[in-house]
Parts: sequence; C-alpha cells; structure tokens
Amino acid sequence: MNAKGITMEWEMYDPTWLVDLAREQKQPEWLIEAMEKCTRFLKETEAYIRFVPEEQLNEYRLLENITLNHPQLGTLVLDIATSHSSLLPKKVVTGLEIVEQI
Repeated sequence: MNAKGITMEWEMYDPTWLVDLAREQKQPEWLIEAMEKCTRFLKETEAYIRFVPEEQLNEYRLLENITLNHPQLGTLVLDIATSHSSLLPKKVVTGLEIVEQI
C-alpha cells in the first residue's frame, strides 16, 4: 500500500475501451496496437495507472504525451515512450492519467 492508501499490486487490464476510444478519435494504428498490449496495470494514484513496470522504464525514453477525450472521464493523457533496443517494442504506452482526477 502506498502513502495514499492505494494497494500497489499488478492487476489484469482490459484495454478494449481505450482502444475503441482511440479508434473513434482517429488515432494512428501504431498507438492502437500499443494500447492493445496494455494488459496489466499498477494503480499508482486515483488519477494514474502504469502499464510498464518501473524497473523496465530505464529501457525507454519518454517520447510524447497523447491526449484523448472521454465522454465521462474527461481528458486522458497517455505517456508514450520509445526504445532503441531491437528486443523491445519501438513505442509503448507506459501510463494513463485521468486529468480530472488529479
């Protein structure tokens, strides 16, 4: 449990809603494919969930943030990172922030 009372355990994640939202908002195919791979998450705060374990983050460099607009949740910010390793995906979604819950 972290200082905010949130249990810090990895859980299974179904990214279907996020993938559908990205498709509706005409996001690029590489982003949709990256989101489909987000099948485990760690809830860090009420507003932020992580898809890549912290110990793997040093393999990536933050590339950009992509914003989606959800009809109920509001503004969603996706953290996109890139890797130069041929063993890792080129671009991944490392986290998701729900701005209205900050």
